Amino acid sequence: MKYYMGIDIGNTKTQYTLADENGKVVADHRGNGTNHQGIGQEETYQRLNKGISSLLKLANVTKSDISFTYIGACGADTPDEFVMLRQLFNKLLEPIPFDFNNDGIIALKNGVELDSGIVITCGTGNTNFAINKQGDISRLGGLNDWLGDAFGATIIARKVIYAATRSYDERDFPSILPRRLCHALNIKEIFDLINYDDFDSDMIKKINQTFFAVADDGDGLALELVWEFTKEIIRIMEYFLLRYFDKKEKFRLALDGPVFKSNYKAFITMINLAVKERYPKAEIIVPESPPVLGALYFAFEKDGKLSSDIILNLKKSYTN
Repeated sequence: MKYYMGIDIGNTKTQYTLADENGKVVADHRGNGTNHQGIGQEETYQRLNKGISSLLKLANVTKSDISFTYIGACGADTPDEFVMLRQLFNKLLEPIPFDFNNDGIIALKNGVELDSGIVITCGTGNTNFAINKQGDISRLGGLNDWLGDAFGATIIARKVIYAATRSYDERDFPSILPRRLCHALNIKEIFDLINYDDFDSDMIKKINQTFFAVADDGDGLALELVWEFTKEIIRIMEYFLLRYFDKKEKFRLALDGPVFKSNYKAFITMINLAVKERYPKAEIIVPESPPVLGALYFAFEKDGKLSSDIILNLKKSYTN
């Protein structure tokens, strides 16, 4: 029996999944984040080595049993990083054949599977990919807000606090957002946030959950921000459509990441209305399966084994 391994490297967690040659998931392991940009090359290597060892132990297999591994790597951004990561992964995985790319591409594969389409992600940051019918793959963004990114959980939280502060001190229109944020964050007034040097992932999550709940309640300021983020999604989508797709053709738009998967009513409704008005043939999906399955799709595909049956088996057998 041969096996295929998919790895999804993130800032806060890393997912390792192993499937047999029939597409049955036989082991799954979650470890700490392994983005080299935050922890350095040596720590990245050590954490990945530990995670892979744990996965193989769960399935009682060895590296020699694995036909192919694909890695979606957060932090695979520049040519120099690709060179460095290829060397690191080669040392880590030898003798397993492997390939890798930025983690956004496995979200793309997870969303479009064997079809063409676009993925817009909203995790800590925002990375976007598209693949057309000819197999051309393109990336947009995913570096940082200094270099054009205007979306992602961290950016959303920052803009929410900015808007809430201006409403609170009456430089902007009234909103229930400041009061609701103070309650959620257990602070007396919005200015107390000046005591925080940085917002960790839990705090960002609370800010964003509160913001989208306020928008769902119909708050005008919150809805203005939701529309701002919706317009950014349309800009990203149209960048790809104008360059790689026929406007009249059907395509998939996959929205991936914790913010989309939370299914905030005002946000998802606004996206659907805006996209469908201009592109009625768009199929908008929020994948239920995790991006690591996209890594497994690539692993099978690189070995010439991917099919609709394999994809169905992977989806059915993945339980996390």
